[in-house]
This record gives sequence, C-alpha cells and structure tokens, in this order.
Amino acid sequence: VDQLFVYYGSAKGYGHGRRVQFDKPGYSQEHVVADLNDDGWLDIAHGSRSQHTIRILWGQRDGFSVERSSLLNLAGVLGMSAADLDGDGQVDLFAGTYADPVSVIRDMGSRIFWGDRRRGFQQSNSQWLPGFSPLGRTIADFDGDGHLDIFSPQHSGELTREDLACHIYWGSATGFHTRRRSTLICDSVNDSLAGDFNGDGLIDLAVACHTRHGNHRAFSRVFYNDGHRFRNPRMTRLPTNGTHLMWALDIGNVMDRSYRETFESRTLEWDGEARRGRVRVEADVPRGGGLSIAVRAAAARKQLASRPWQAVDGRRFTLLPEDRVLQYRATFSSDNGDRYPVLDRVEIKLTD
Repeated sequence: VDQLFVYYGSAKGYGHGRRVQFDKPGYSQEHVVADLNDDGWLDIAHGSRSQHTIRILWGQRDGFSVERSSLLNLAGVLGMSAADLDGDGQVDLFAGTYADPVSVIRDMGSRIFWGDRRRGFQQSNSQWLPGFSPLGRTIADFDGDGHLDIFSPQHSGELTREDLACHIYWGSATGFHTRRRSTLICDSVNDSLAGDFNGDGLIDLAVACHTRHGNHRAFSRVFYNDGHRFRNPRMTRLPTNGTHLMWALDIGNVMDRSYRETFESRTLEWDGEARRGRVRVEADVPRGGGLSIAVRAAAARKQLASRPWQAVDGRRFTLLPEDRVLQYRATFSSDNGDRYPVLDRVEIKLTD
C-alpha cells in the first residue's frame, strides 16, 4: 500500500514519535505543500496516477485527516506545482497528465486549477494547456514582466521520445493562451529547473533529458535566457545517464517565485506605557543575502492586523502611548535564490 508520511518538527528535530502516516490511493510523486485555502495552515496536495485524482489534505491545528480532504479529477496525474499564476493573491494548482487511462494517448497536456478562497478548487474553474506527458514542469517569470510563466516539458509522444517540442507558456494580465508560447526542442524530458545560472540577471532553464533513440546516455540541456523570450538562446549540452527527475521544487517563493521570504512573529504583549523600542538581531547573513526587520503595534490584538508595518532603521522604532501588543516581521532576501540569511535570535526591548 502506498503511504504518505508527515514528520512534525520539534526542538529535538524529527523522529518516529512525531510521525503520522496515511494510506494513499495509488502512486504519486512531487507532492505540493502550501496554504492552498489561505487559512493560515499548510495543506498537502498529492496525485494518484491509478485513481486519476488529486487529493488535498486540509491542515488544521490538530494536523491532517483523510476525513478532512477534497478530491479533484485529473486523468493519469503524475506531478504538480503550486503558484499564484494569475496574480490575484490566491494559490493555484498546476498538474500534468501522463497518459489517458483508456486510450493510453499521451497528448493529454496539463491543467491549471484556479484558486478560490470562497469555493475552493473546481473542475469548472480550470484551464487546459497542451503537452505530451509533461513531466517535471517549472514555473518562473522568465521574461521579467511581473507575470509568472510555465515551462511545459514533453516526456514522450505517441511513437517517439526524441526532438519533442517543449513550450514556455507566457503569462500575462489576461492569463495563458495555448498559442502564446515559445518552443524549445528536447529529448524525453523528465524534469526542469529555472534559475540565473550565469549571473546576468535573467532566468535560465535547465532541462533533464532521459533518453534518445533508446540510448539512456543522453544529453541534458541548459538554455540561457537571451532576453527575447528564448527566441535564440545559447545552449549547453551536458552528458547525463538516463536521468529520473532532478529537483522537486522551483527556486523562489511558492506564490510568486521571488527570492524573498517573510516570517511573522507571535503577538507580544506588555503592561504599562512604552514610547520606544530597540531590536537586537543575531543572524548569519551571507554575501548576496539580505535581512530586514519591521514591527507593527496596537492597543489590542484585534487591531493589530490592520496596522501598517514600520521598518526598523538603526535598530530603533517608536510606539504610541496606548500600544500594548506588538509583532515583528523578518524579511529574508537572496540575490540569486540560492543563499538566504539564517536568523538565530531576535530581542526586543521597550522603554518609556
């Protein structure tokens, strides 16, 4: 029986004592972990290639339960990604089909399930994009226009795995279109990764190729962004042996793939009047990384969420006489998505 394991963290790390497991309805890979309904709790989405479904386990304070789950239908689903593809502040799901379960046709493409906080994910609120067993897709803003794009790799056609047309579907203010795309030729792709590999500020694309003409000693490829939607990219061919997958996650923030992450503290409370505050931070900030602190304060907890964040410059900040609760927010940034600060400790001292 296929099973899904969740290890809950603790001060002592991970262990069997804080592990739960669930039976899975068939084989799956590349699970998604994200707050899919924006309720503050992480959720888990995983597919079943044999049952042709995506199951979402909705997270709550008491963890996960099969009884608290939802199903989406998608034939032969294999892998999936999460991102805010239309920029509306809600997480969308993007999943590919390996093959039709009846005809075994592989020209089944991928599907975007648009996020909706009110109604949840719906079959009727989804969009199809063409593809041949699109295994190992990647989401990034390749052209830097502020809209996320989708690289749809092709793993295998009906009769061939060679010289397949892989597509970058270009995002826009009006979403995606089946013909608004650029084409890159690859062999039997089974994973891809986007990143600025040469430090020129443009997002490049690495593609893992599995086989060519039955020979697993194939050449994987790196396409360097030419700044013109990969119209004429420079390419490097790398010798690889029958690669199976490469990296299950895209580089960058799950919502917008930016090289920026935030942490919001629990609410801190105090008695008595305070007018000023001082922040002391212990952190390891690597070259190319950045760390900034902001605070917000209010007279009561229920008012805190509506208060604006105040950047802490020079480690000092001011308070209103009636303030009695406070949060801090740490923002971590990276110049290339591969190195972030490590925050060890934050101390806040208040004075009148």
